[in-house]
Amino acid sequence: MINFFTKLLTPIFITLGLINTPVEVPKQEQPQQIYQQEITQLKQKIQKLESEKDKEITEKKEEIPKTASQKKTLKKVKENIKKSTYTTPIIKKEITQQIVEKEATEKTQPTQEPVCGDSKNRRLYETPTEELCEIGKPSTVTENEETFTWECNNGELSVECSSLRKVDAECAYNNDEIIPVGYKREELCSRGKIKKSSGTSDHISWVCSGINGGKEKKCSSSKQVHAKCGNYNSCSMGSVTYSREEGGLKLWGCGGINGGFDTTCSAPLRIPKNGVCGSTAGTCSQGNMTNKVVSGRTTTWKCTGLNGGNITSCSKTAPDPNYYNKLEGCTVHTQIILHSIVITYSGTNTRGQDCSQFHYDPV
Repeated sequence: MINFFTKLLTPIFITLGLINTPVEVPKQEQPQQIYQQEITQLKQKIQKLESEKDKEITEKKEEIPKTASQKKTLKKVKENIKKSTYTTPIIKKEITQQIVEKEATEKTQPTQEPVCGDSKNRRLYETPTEELCEIGKPSTVTENEETFTWECNNGELSVECSSLRKVDAECAYNNDEIIPVGYKREELCSRGKIKKSSGTSDHISWVCSGINGGKEKKCSSSKQVHAKCGNYNSCSMGSVTYSREEGGLKLWGCGGINGGFDTTCSAPLRIPKNGVCGSTAGTCSQGNMTNKVVSGRTTTWKCTGLNGGNITSCSKTAPDPNYYNKLEGCTVHTQIILHSIVITYSGTNTRGQDCSQFHYDPV
């Protein structure tokens, strides 16, 4: 009997807007999230049914019939209201039963593990906003220099997902900017990483590579250099700006490059000394030997001066080995003994032999 009245009055309630078309129970193979949505919709229908029912009754009670036709219509409406008042708990009970069945189906439905969406592992320039999760609700996307990261959560479990952040390289210094003293090589790229570099003491060129497939960029800029003193009257960094002698000292200045600091330098004044040839071929008793040349029995070379002294040219010829007097270089001693002339020799000859071994035999 209850089912009969339900089938009979349901079209009337739908026409009057008291209830909406019944919602079919979803199949068990649908995802868990769909069951939650449908249960919520059914509960909303019960609230709407009760609200509209109360409103309809109130409005009809306040109407005052004027004509016979209106009285007849009002009578019919009241009869329908009376019937609907009787059948509303029945429909409400039926909808409630649907909710119970759906909740039971939801509990038996296995929980699906969250799954990352198609944005996972992609190379992206911008923060992903779509296709974050295939199953589950996405969290807020966070980012660092190389990745975008988020989570997919089903209410019980969560899984971490990420995609690669694609970044085009950028130079930290442009051509018209000066790189300060003390810069770090890895800081030459504001985006990306330094790939290679080359240059001089006051200029550098480098290449910044993009991240995760981003475009690379070539860079070039001048460097700031603080001056440093070098050896006597020179600079290891920068260039000599002045030079003078004062109080036994050599004073000079070194200028910085591209805004670098200048510095002053000093050293004990060096007295110039000319080069002096040595006694042996190719040697110097003062100065440094350079430009040694051997041609036959003759050797030539130069002895450079010290502290700005003059350069001296040197030459030495070796004796002819085919003509050699054994007494050459010996000291001769002559004596008269018993009315006889006695000659002896001392020293060393040009061959390096002891002259005392040689004797003079008078005729």
